[in-house]
Amino acid sequence: MNEERRTRTTARRSTFIVHRCSVIVLAALIAVSGCTSRHRVVVGSKNFTESILLGEMLAQTMERAGCPVERKFNLGGTFVCDSAIRNGGIDAYVEYSGTALTAILHRPLLQSREQVTENVARAYAAQHLHWGPNLGFNDTFAMIVRRNPNLRTISDLRTVEETFQPAFGYEFVERADGWPGLLRHYDLHFARTPKTMDLGLTYKAL
Repeated sequence: MNEERRTRTTARRSTFIVHRCSVIVLAALIAVSGCTSRHRVVVGSKNFTESILLGEMLAQTMERAGCPVERKFNLGGTFVCDSAIRNGGIDAYVEYSGTALTAILHRPLLQSREQVTENVARAYAAQHLHWGPNLGFNDTFAMIVRRNPNLRTISDLRTVEETFQPAFGYEFVERADGWPGLLRHYDLHFARTPKTMDLGLTYKAL
């Protein structure tokens, strides 16, 4: 179901946030300056596999630059990590620009990746947080459905909207550019409301 996915409005570019610029991470992918053997940087992550892996990559990059790191992975969802970095519980974690724009900062959707990055970076700077450079990949949402030869594009879901039971993580259901945006953009009218569940359970449930 790739054909129509490019029409999504907000790109979810992955980057990292640093608490109050206590560590400035910048170089090929990420580089660290200002680390000392006495300053331990606490790297956090959300509670799903990709976030944990990205957190580990960030932690190892810092360690290679000589920065002692403490890992606090699997903390919870977006708002748990956002709260942790604002109150000093962690010093850095990897976040998605679309998530930051709409879910954390409550800003309107933007079409351009450059605009998203610029707006998010400016908003975080005003809150004494540093929004790092993009990590180089576009990580948009994707939909997985049970095998059906008649489902090739998202619009084809109209043929099953009376019978299908959708299920997603909480954030996708609540975000304006998630489930509500999908319904609006493709004029879908599912008979059943989505079940919300832990992301790790959705594939098993399918």
